[in-house]
Amino acid sequence: NTKFFYSVSIYCLIYVAVVTFSVPFATFLTVSGGFLFGPNLGTVLSVVSATTGAAILFLVVRGGFGDSFSEKIKDIESIETIRKGIEKNIWSYMFLIRLIPLIPFWAANIVPALLKVKVTVYSITTFFGILPATLSVIRSTIRSLVSFAFSVAICFSVISS
Repeated sequence: NTKFFYSVSIYCLIYVAVVTFSVPFATFLTVSGGFLFGPNLGTVLSVVSATTGAAILFLVVRGGFGDSFSEKIKDIESIETIRKGIEKNIWSYMFLIRLIPLIPFWAANIVPALLKVKVTVYSITTFFGILPATLSVIRSTIRSLVSFAFSVAICFSVISS
């Protein structure tokens, strides 16, 4: 049980760091989590870790760069479109940003911080917004690899007989 606890802890810490520093490695970690811990626990660990890393980045951007960058980006048309969507219905807009990943994950982590979205709204919509895609990625990848492995096993059994 101690080894399992350490495995989960190390996995989560690596995942949080990858998301916090916007390293494009999260999808690989998501799939790895499904293989290491099973699809259900792997999904929970991936979503919790991704949300934690995103929230840390959000808070760092807001605390360190918020005011100076907010002024610089206010005239960018795509940012203004996001601002207007957030002003109309923050919950729906923030949830859709995560659910339909048209905006890169790193940008979806930074832009809301610059637009003064509340961290609670940001964290809740991030968690529930990435949940369906994370579950889908883990389950479909595991299914595909199991199917491939089964096909290879059948080929080897036919060749060897």
